[in-house]
Amino acid sequence: MKPVYNLLEYLDADKVYTFSDELDNQIEIKVYIQIHSEKFVEYQKEILQEFVADFTDKAKDVSLSSSDIEMMLEGQLQLLNTKLQSFADKLRDAPKCDLRGYVQLILDNSVKTWMIGKTTLMIFRNDKLYSVLENSFQEQTNIDQFSDFIGGELERGDVFLYAGTKLSEVLDQNDFSEMEQVLAKENANAMLDHLDDLFASRVEKKGIGFLGVFSITGIDLSTIKPKGKLSAVASKYTSKLGGKLASKVGLMKRKKQTSQLISGHKYYLMVGVLVVAILFLGGAVLSQLKSAKKEEVYFKNASGSQELITIDSIRNDILAFQAMDPSSDEKSLEYNRILSKLSLLAEKGLWEKDVKDLKNIIDTNYQKGFNVSLITNLSQFDDEATGRKTRILTFNDAEKAKLGTPISINIGATTNIGGTQAALIGVINDATRGNLIEYNVGSAMKDCELSLGTRGLFCYAENGDLFFVNKLGVEQMEVVDEDRATKNIGGIGTYGRNNFYLFQANPNNIGAALLTRYRNLAGSESKYQNGTNYSILAGSGASLPQHLGGFAIDGNFLGRGGGKLYQFRRASNIGTALDYREVPIIGGDKVGSLYSDNVKIIATDSSPFIYLFDKDNQTFTVYESSPVKTNDNYKTNFRLYYLFRFKFNLAGTENRILDVAVPESTADRPELHLLSNEGVNKINLYDFIDSIKNNKNLKSVNNAS
Repeated sequence: MKPVYNLLEYLDADKVYTFSDELDNQIEIKVYIQIHSEKFVEYQKEILQEFVADFTDKAKDVSLSSSDIEMMLEGQLQLLNTKLQSFADKLRDAPKCDLRGYVQLILDNSVKTWMIGKTTLMIFRNDKLYSVLENSFQEQTNIDQFSDFIGGELERGDVFLYAGTKLSEVLDQNDFSEMEQVLAKENANAMLDHLDDLFASRVEKKGIGFLGVFSITGIDLSTIKPKGKLSAVASKYTSKLGGKLASKVGLMKRKKQTSQLISGHKYYLMVGVLVVAILFLGGAVLSQLKSAKKEEVYFKNASGSQELITIDSIRNDILAFQAMDPSSDEKSLEYNRILSKLSLLAEKGLWEKDVKDLKNIIDTNYQKGFNVSLITNLSQFDDEATGRKTRILTFNDAEKAKLGTPISINIGATTNIGGTQAALIGVINDATRGNLIEYNVGSAMKDCELSLGTRGLFCYAENGDLFFVNKLGVEQMEVVDEDRATKNIGGIGTYGRNNFYLFQANPNNIGAALLTRYRNLAGSESKYQNGTNYSILAGSGASLPQHLGGFAIDGNFLGRGGGKLYQFRRASNIGTALDYREVPIIGGDKVGSLYSDNVKIIATDSSPFIYLFDKDNQTFTVYESSPVKTNDNYKTNFRLYYLFRFKFNLAGTENRILDVAVPESTADRPELHLLSNEGVNKINLYDFIDSIKNNKNLKSVNNAS
């Protein structure tokens, strides 16, 4: 059997190690590795060459069975990992050694593939996408190692496509369908060319690394069955393919019991033990595992199966937690599984020192593992190197007395701060404090939004009245041509030059009318007309929650309720009807750190990010859309992936973050404005975003003073 290969490379040839040979005993091995490092490239190639030479020399023994060959290769890969790690540990202050590629073994009409680094494998069968496997590499290690593997038998016409990147960051469901069509009408090489053209318009090809395919002819065997520690399509593909993968491929998740690891996942266990030694031997020394059948404790998994808890198995769980990407839901589930297991052992009074030590380890790893910065003093955002302070305004006693409770911050030409009793309009900094405007309207303000002219505020009071506030004073807003339809206001917003929106707090209680749009009279920001109600399209899905809030406008409408984020969009065939969907949110701690019902959404049509500010729990969380919502093709079908979070626990019971703003004008380089009881701070949010996207580590803040 001779598979047909084709390859597109986007990296210099001198940074590629490749080997392909058919051994005497009908075994074909193919090794393809790209080295995305600037230094020590030749040394890394030598390590790979030694691995290939050792394996091919041992594999020449014709008496070896297929299983013997597979186990031998697993052993050699373990030794290769050890050599790679030893090499990386000798480097000082060097960037991560980024390796991408695969080792593929074909024997007895079956295939075994091991992947390394940022590599994806797509399998096509009968011209249809059959499975997508995204290698679960570890972001924060100093060098990549071989981890995931898949094995199974082949069928005539199978096509394997390898890519040196996470395809979930580039492709979507429509792209998959187009690939299937090209493959059905032409061949695997044409599909490769199609992807090459597709990437040319979306990404820098050097970041892709490579695209390679091989297709099978002349055999007709049984189903390919994924085996080993797979990433379950890394969550991102699950949504894009819906039930397709679930119905065709039963992706196996890593089993936790030590006995199962030994029998079914030998290679994973060996790698795991190696890394456990690196992680744990240098820290606190844990007590030896104490085993007594009389003290066995079992944990009931979500599937209903019983799992024996041991100290060693929890250590391995912690290792897995540390390696997982916080932008996946699996990390949150793993974290809470670990806590549940430790709680069970603590309740039984077993292995108290070990449990305490492991609890300390997992607690210590929580913030780093989920990219959380704990902020106890806003001075932690200050730049110690340059002396730059982030505080741009500190309220004086008179402002504190007249503002009441600060409730909103909005950034236009200047900064405008709304309080329950007064507003500061036209703030720039401590030297230019703006105008303090008292409302004197008989009712406290509930919330404010930037006015259409961006030099004032639209506010609504607790009694439902609307007011326009600028540096000249306060005007009550009115609809001049009819009664205002929106009575129970859940939020206000503006969009464009003359559109003013009122959101209903309880859409199900008022005939499902979600919002009303008004247009201002020419030359006025307090008088409006032409109210248009937007209602929920009949049959558009399950009922909305009884209460919605935190509204935002980014070309479409966003609102939260019942613990979910909803997107409302105009139905294409009915001008005033809105269809809606729940926006999938992936990653972060979704079990132990839930949102309250008092969450503000921040989104603009020019930014790929969406921010959620939980006023009750005092968290500010950054999510990135994928595919990016700034692309017109994905404005209504993106998902959100967790990046990081600020958790505020400011000193003093009266000092809290009361509101936040990310000005639309800073879409490419977002800035975060924080309103507290004490004043306003401005933070370069993009520094933290860049640290995650470029270095996979959240930029650290200063120690609390």
